Amino acid sequence: MLAECDRLPRLILLDINMPRKDGFESLRELRSDHRYSELYVVLATRSSDGDNQERTNCLAANVFLTKPLT
Repeated sequence: MLAECDRLPRLILLDINMPRKDGFESLRELRSDHRYSELYVVLATRSSDGDNQERTNCLAANVFLTKPLT
């Protein structure tokens, strides 16, 4: 859908646990395409697992956000 946009969004919010493609895979695809490499991306999850945060940093997300459980 991004390829069809006249203007790119200013922010993309990804959940790590999306049903078809997880947030890590989506972020990896975004960062591998030069057209989207500068987009501001927030990765969100309910888990505060340090491995998720480290992986998020390695994939160059701008922010790792832990969602509240309720």
